[in-house]
Amino acid sequence: MKNATMLLTGATGFLGGATLAHLRQSHPDAPVLLLVRGAGLVGAASRVRQSLSRFLEPAMSSCEVICGDLTDPNALTHPGLERVTHVLHLASNTSFRSVRGLKE
Repeated sequence: MKNATMLLTGATGFLGGATLAHLRQSHPDAPVLLLVRGAGLVGAASRVRQSLSRFLEPAMSSCEVICGDLTDPNALTHPGLERVTHVLHLASNTSFRSVRGLKE
């Protein structure tokens, strides 16, 4: 994976966090962009650190957090996305009753 730049969704979940931890250990210098929902960039980065702590010390080197959601077209205008060569889409909704899907 020489010269690879990865985009990872789902880094705050179990599978995404485990995958990110493995990527940091096996390819520590490979750039990884993380698309993460959160209350601003600081909140999104905090969610990733918390997820990574389940697997290893938070190894955020070579990671760049993009605060956003796949359903928001504005999140996909980040200039870093132009250099992505690999996409790992591990985001999911694991709730049987999603608050986001309810209409009142």
